[in-house]
Amino acid sequence: MKYGWDVELKEAHRQEWREWYTEKAEELNEVKIPRALLNCHKVTRETTCTLHMFCDASQNDYGACAYLRREFQEETVECRLVVGKGRVVP
Repeated sequence: MKYGWDVELKEAHRQEWREWYTEKAEELNEVKIPRALLNCHKVTRETTCTLHMFCDASQNDYGACAYLRREFQEETVECRLVVGKGRVVP
């Protein structure tokens, strides 16, 4: 299944999408995306804190983002978007 970005889905794929969305719509309402970079309410200590950066570019366009990844003593991991930037020339 390969489509261009501006090509409409075939009816069979559109129906498959509708079925998936109908099944998952309530679960999507439960998704929480924290906006704060650091969780002040978390009383655990971090063991590792790393900054991960990703980028890609062409002659006229680029995209880049940075994530903060924190590991905690209780073996949990938290990743937060620090910044994202992109430019597309029409």
